[in-house]
Amino acid sequence: MLETFRKYTISMIVVLVVVFVGLVFFGAGSSGFGISGPAVLEAYGRKFDQRQLRKFEERHTRLITRLSLSAPGDTQALGEYARILAGSSGLGGGSSKDFVINRLTLQKAMADFGLQASTAEVESFIKETLFWQDSGFNVVAYDDFVKVEMGALGATVKNLNELVAEVICLTKLQEVLSAGIEVSRDLTKIDMLSAQQRITYDVLSYPVTGFRDKPMPTEEDIESKWEETKADYLSNPKRKVTYVLAAPDYDSMLKSKAATDEKPSETEADSIAAPAEESGCQEPAEQPAEQPAEQPAEQPAEQPAEQLAEQPAEQPAEQPAEQPAKDQLSEDERKEAVFELAVKFGELDEKMLAGQSLAEASAELGLTVKTTELVEKGMLPADFSSNFRDSQGTAADAIFSAPVGTKKFEPLGEDQWIYFEVVEVEEPVVLIFEVAKEEVR
Repeated sequence: MLETFRKYTISMIVVLVVVFVGLVFFGAGSSGFGISGPAVLEAYGRKFDQRQLRKFEERHTRLITRLSLSAPGDTQALGEYARILAGSSGLGGGSSKDFVINRLTLQKAMADFGLQASTAEVESFIKETLFWQDSGFNVVAYDDFVKVEMGALGATVKNLNELVAEVICLTKLQEVLSAGIEVSRDLTKIDMLSAQQRITYDVLSYPVTGFRDKPMPTEEDIESKWEETKADYLSNPKRKVTYVLAAPDYDSMLKSKAATDEKPSETEADSIAAPAEESGCQEPAEQPAEQPAEQPAEQPAEQPAEQLAEQPAEQPAEQPAEQPAKDQLSEDERKEAVFELAVKFGELDEKMLAGQSLAEASAELGLTVKTTELVEKGMLPADFSSNFRDSQGTAADAIFSAPVGTKKFEPLGEDQWIYFEVVEVEEPVVLIFEVAKEEVR
C-alpha cells in the first residue's frame, strides 16, 4: 500500500486538489446556506436575497391565512399577531420587507426578554384555543388542516408550532411592556372636560359696502394665480379593481332547514301506513240508517239596498312583515354559514395556488367575478366602505394605498368575504388650467 502511494504521489495530489476545488466552488453553492443573489435586506445581523426574503415571508403569511380560515376556535390572538407584524395594510397588502423586519424584531425581543413558549403551552393553545369547538378538541378539523391545508403549502407541524410559539410570546411581551403602566388622572380629567364642554357662538355680520363694486378677477389674474400654485391643484387618484365579494346564502340555508323539518320521519311514515294494511281484510262496518233530508234553515228576509250600502266592507287582516332569512336562523346556524363561506374562499385560494385563473376557480365555486372601471375612491361599490374584521381600515382604504398587482383575501363587514386585485393605478396629476380654473377663482 505504501509502495503504491510512493509510486503515484503526484497523481494522488492532483486528485485531492480537484476534489477540494469542486467542494469549494460547487458544494457551497448547492448547500442552500449561502446567499445566491444580491442582498436586498439586512436586519439584526441577518442578510436575505430576494428568494430567501420571499420564502421567509410568503410561507408564514399563507400559513397564518389558512389557519385563520380553517381553525374553528378562537383566532383573536392570531389575528392580533398578524395585524402587528403586517401593519395597517394587512397580510399581502404591504411590503414583504416590513413583515420580515417586524417578525425579526419580535424574535429579537423574545431573545432579549428571555421569552419562550414551552411544548405544553403550544399544544394547549392549539387544542384549547385554535381547534376548540363544542367543549372539546376538534381532532378531525386539526388532522384535515395538517394534511390538506399545510400540505398544499409544503409546511410541517414544526412550522405550525413555531408560529403558535411566536403568537404566545407576543402576548407575553405585551404583558411585560404594559406592566406598571397607569393612566394619568390629570389627562383623564382633561379628556372628560373636553368631551363635556359646550361652545356658544354668534353670527358675525360684515358690511359688504365697498366690496360689491370691485371687479371680479380677470382671466389673466386667474391664470397667473394658477401658474404660481398649480402644484396644489391635483386630480383625484383612481383605481381599477377585479374582485369577488360574497355573503352567506341565508335564503338557501333557511329553505333547506324548512324542507328538513317538513319531511316526515320513517317511524311516522310506518305508523301511518300500518292501519291501512290492517283494514284490508276487515268486514265493512254496519251502515247507519238513512237519515231524513235536512230541512233548509229559515232564510232571513232580504235586506234593503240602503242598509247593505251602509255596512262597511270587511277589512283584510294586516299581514306582519316577513323577517329576513338571516333573522329566522339561530346564532349557531348563522355562524355555520359564515364559516362555510370562509372555507369556500379558502378553496378559492387553493385553486389559484394550483394554477387556475380567478375566473375558472370562481366559476367552479359558484362565485361571481366583477371588475370596476378606473374610478375614484368615492365611486367604488358601497360594500367597499365596510371595515375589515381582522385588520384596520376599509376595503377602499386598502385598495387606494396598495400598488398595482396587489392581491388580498379578507373577511369584510359583519359576515362578508372579499378577494380583490388592483389591476390599474392612476396617481394624482396636476390639473390643466381649464379644469382647475373654477377652483382657482
